[in-house]
Amino acid sequence: MAFFLQKEWHDIYELTQEAESCIWSKPLYACLINRKALEKAVIWMYKNDADLTMPYYTSLNSLLHEESFIKVICCTITAVNTKYGEVTYKFYFL
Repeated sequence: MAFFLQKEWHDIYELTQEAESCIWSKPLYACLINRKALEKAVIWMYKNDADLTMPYYTSLNSLLHEESFIKVICCTITAVNTKYGEVTYKFYFL
């Protein structure tokens, strides 16, 4: 596990620990907890990086697709629908 989170981002660390503890017994719950940890990490980035502009809508989707966020992380994220209706994400690094 990423122990570097423990000191600086304790709330994110606790979420990841909880998700890890139930990955085999409750995988859907573990996914939801990991998403919450990702949301907290991305919001932390917006609060602490002057180059990022918080979008009007603060859903995770809006935060990840904000133009300033994409420029900072130097990649684009695109959703691709497969022939079976599943959505996959592709990352293109600049």
